[in-house]
Amino acid sequence: MFKKVAGAAGSLLVSLCAQATPITITQTYHDVAYHDYGITTGVGFGKSPTGDWIFTATLDSGAADLSTETADGIDGYELSRLTLTQASLGLDDAVITNVPVLSIFPDRFAFAATVDGGAPWSVVVYEAGHFTGASSLADDIALMSQTPAVADPYTSFGPQWDGFQFADGSRLFGWGFGSASVAVSTVPEPATIALMMSALAMLAVGSRKSRSKRLDERAGQFA
Repeated sequence: MFKKVAGAAGSLLVSLCAQATPITITQTYHDVAYHDYGITTGVGFGKSPTGDWIFTATLDSGAADLSTETADGIDGYELSRLTLTQASLGLDDAVITNVPVLSIFPDRFAFAATVDGGAPWSVVVYEAGHFTGASSLADDIALMSQTPAVADPYTSFGPQWDGFQFADGSRLFGWGFGSASVAVSTVPEPATIALMMSALAMLAVGSRKSRSKRLDERAGQFA
């Protein structure tokens, strides 16, 4: 019986480990010199925002590869979600609906409208060739955690972060420069964690029962 339980629990663990894991990438821009485009309908028009601009993207470790021959040397992956938090503009994890791609260039990565980094986009620049040796999304993610080239003028939003659209239909137009930092985390979903705990518990219970049975059998030999 234990062998069947162990086999089932082991198979479940292997299956769970093979599942795609959500990845969260956060771009935080500090000390941004913000300039609106003079578009009166835009969020932030006529204002002087203060504090950090925080873009948070999520995607699966098995995200669809959107790389194309037309965007030579650029990798692209499908984002599950992108949000912006900017407290002074009243934006708290506001969902951006028109930026579906993670674009990775040899020296930078961006949350962008298209694989080749089309506007609107939010970009962080590294040293030349920083991502050149990466051969997978996992490699790219590992390289993102390293320090960006903060002296580069495009380390902030870049020249074309105009037109971010939010779920309520409002849009953010403008551009800005500032230093950037990047944080990456990979955390299994709660349901996956619960299943893994159940599988481990099955193995633990089965192991205890098997050990107890062996001890009983040995005791019987000496009775």
